[in-house]
Amino acid sequence: MNKYIIKQLKEENLNDYRDIRLELLKTEPQNFGSSFEDEQKFEMQRWIERIIKSNILTLGAFHNEILVGICLVVYNLRTKTKHVADINSMYVKKEYRNQGIAKQLIDQSLEACKSKGIEIVNLSVVTINDTAFNLYKQLGFKVYGEEPRTIKHKNKYYSLYLMSKNI
Repeated sequence: MNKYIIKQLKEENLNDYRDIRLELLKTEPQNFGSSFEDEQKFEMQRWIERIIKSNILTLGAFHNEILVGICLVVYNLRTKTKHVADINSMYVKKEYRNQGIAKQLIDQSLEACKSKGIEIVNLSVVTINDTAFNLYKQLGFKVYGEEPRTIKHKNKYYSLYLMSKNI
């Protein structure tokens, strides 16, 4: 297995983060709620906020200093829901898949959540994405619901499994 480094992204990683985010939206539009067309128009400040905002942890997987995967953790700011966090934008470049990178990203996300006193981590996954769904199940996430026809891309609807894990 190759050595990958998982670390929090900083402003100096901004262009790499933007590139991989746009790549995932362009190559797998059915798997994400945002669209390439919308996000390619974002001002640079919006991209910066995703990296420096205090309630968002943006992790990156690096191989030979190349960003090959990302995972975002969004911490709730409201008093009554501070014990819950959400994992978003989980993505590994195609040529780096099946090497344990996604698992490493999720594991580090969960560790970061534990260190902040988070008790519950939620995520959603498109019902046709068996690989991601099976990984999340393997890591202890359980389905608590299904959100039908949530994503519409090219006049086709995709539903989401809503998943949760107590940590």
